[in-house]
Amino acid sequence: MRIVMISQNDPAGMGIAFTMAINRYSSHSCRLITTETRYNFGFEKDLHLPNLTEQGLDEARDILEQADLFHFHLLADEHMNLGPINISDYTKGKKIIHHHHGHPHFRANPGHYREKYKRLGRKTLVSTPDLLHLLPEATWIPNLVDIDDPLLMPTPEPEGKTVVIGHSPTRKDLKNTADLEQVVSVLERRRDLPPLHLRIIENRPHRLCLAEKRNCHLIFDHMQGYYGVSSLESL
Repeated sequence: MRIVMISQNDPAGMGIAFTMAINRYSSHSCRLITTETRYNFGFEKDLHLPNLTEQGLDEARDILEQADLFHFHLLADEHMNLGPINISDYTKGKKIIHHHHGHPHFRANPGHYREKYKRLGRKTLVSTPDLLHLLPEATWIPNLVDIDDPLLMPTPEPEGKTVVIGHSPTRKDLKNTADLEQVVSVLERRRDLPPLHLRIIENRPHRLCLAEKRNCHLIFDHMQGYYGVSSLESL
């Protein structure tokens, strides 16, 4: 089966992670098309619209034409345009699936999406189990991390008396960064605790982010009631 994944931005790098896993571990083939960058962690890209030349757009058209399955991430659907390319011109008679990762608009309006997918007869996926409460008809497909990647393997406890707390928010407004900073500022004044250092990891390539997280004693993801990719990377 030939799969094309389409998303505005790649949600925490999961689009490229699924693309690589499908190509590496299955008999299917997969390509990823993205239209914008919202995170500053330098996730690997496949076909990224702002970088495409005319030749790249022709390749995107060929991929859409040959695809058996359209896999839309976040709020993307067939009514999106890829620059001059209308996705809906290529979806007739094709299988379509929607994969939700907890976008704020989806969380605020789950009924809208449930009705839409029911009306269209679409299959749906969610990335974390809490989203099943919003979209019970969906199938939970856990987020991916490469457990054989050395940067995700356990490391000896960092040396030194200072306890380093790491935090790598994709969006500070959604990941309780201000709350974390406030709590750490209070704990730093406690004389009965060891010295603390808050390391906010941002604006660096994903591989460097993983390396820095390995040198932390604790990792804070967020307080939104579910676990994100950062939590999985830090296990």
